[in-house]
Amino acid sequence: MQTRSATQQAPIPLPPHHSGPRRLGPRPLPLHLMTALYASLSLPTAWRSLNDASGNWNPPASANLQKLQKLLADAERETGDTAALDSALRAEGLRHAHHFLTGVAHYQTSTVKRDLPDAPVVWQAGNTKLRDYAPGNKTARPVLVIPSLINRYHILDLDHGQSFLRFLAAQGLRPMLVDWDSPDEAEIRFTLDAYMAHRLLPALTHVIEVSGQTPHVMGYCMGGLLALALAQLGGDAVQSLSLLATPWDFNQTGLTDILRNGSLTSIINDAGYMPVDMIQSLFALQQPLQVFKKFRDFGARIAKPVDGYDNRRFVLVEDWLNDGVPLAAPVATQCLTDWYGRNTTKRGTWSVGGHVINPTAVKIPVCVIIPQQDRVVAPAAALPLAHAIPAAHLLQPDTGHIGMMASKRAESILWRPFLSWIASLA
Repeated sequence: MQTRSATQQAPIPLPPHHSGPRRLGPRPLPLHLMTALYASLSLPTAWRSLNDASGNWNPPASANLQKLQKLLADAERETGDTAALDSALRAEGLRHAHHFLTGVAHYQTSTVKRDLPDAPVVWQAGNTKLRDYAPGNKTARPVLVIPSLINRYHILDLDHGQSFLRFLAAQGLRPMLVDWDSPDEAEIRFTLDAYMAHRLLPALTHVIEVSGQTPHVMGYCMGGLLALALAQLGGDAVQSLSLLATPWDFNQTGLTDILRNGSLTSIINDAGYMPVDMIQSLFALQQPLQVFKKFRDFGARIAKPVDGYDNRRFVLVEDWLNDGVPLAAPVATQCLTDWYGRNTTKRGTWSVGGHVINPTAVKIPVCVIIPQQDRVVAPAAALPLAHAIPAAHLLQPDTGHIGMMASKRAESILWRPFLSWIASLA
């Protein structure tokens, strides 16, 4: 444990000169700064609370509490008095704050940027585009890929050598991606029904027209729910369905009670859309210290010789996370009221275009991918969907929601197993 006093704390290094605009993230920055301040400066108070805690929690939390209590008792004996331990904890907290602020400063001024060329647009309606990742491969089976409405698609096409879509194209498939972009003046008033009728069904029709084949359909996160609805409404026009980290039982998401609060929908309807910072704040509530921890760790390794890939990937993933898009108010209201409020997916009452979306009715081959370490869509929220689909092929890679696309192991633990499943359908 560090024992340097607060007055001896090394100054936060100035970030490199950067003439362009600073990044806004991690968003919302005020929330994460306040969380970091609390987490860093509350250590002396927290250890007393831990000593007084009864341990009458769930078994895993109780076991962790006992370990912490023992560590603190040992540290108190080692330092000899409470004041010395307070001082050591305060110095440790300041060290964490120092690394966090260093990480934020270096991220905001980093010269790293995503520099992949955009795949060509082969169809467009409003701001929604269809991008073809293998336009010259006229005989390849198409894969219609549907990302979430609240994030750009770049996590699926992140970097040179780290692109799921380009990997599929190199393996002889024809990925065709729905690029939602920010909603235009018409789309900002869309419901999920409108997105299905005026964007996804026409996009599916275009894929079939240009390829002459029915496509595999794949959805990522919220896009998985849209893909499931498309597969049911599209009927014979869909060859197979793949659902990546797709929530189904929203009572298991950890946000149900918060999102049942009607004041959120009032704010969203007044604004006409759900702002990006509001969306990011809700994700932060699921894991309040995640942003603090990852920027702290990023700042701690800046001055050390590390694999440049890790730092580049960190910046690119953060850019994707922070470059979200607003969600149309009618869609946001439907998600909050129906999915989180009434759990209509799990209860079997969610409908799109007047049709109840029923996973038990899906008769085409289905692959359900549930990352074991997912903290965005907990496995407990996604597994009920796999169980509801007859004969679903289940993949459970040992990775997280983002790691299945952005980690060094992504190709070996998910991309190739998924490709093998697709090949088995031929």
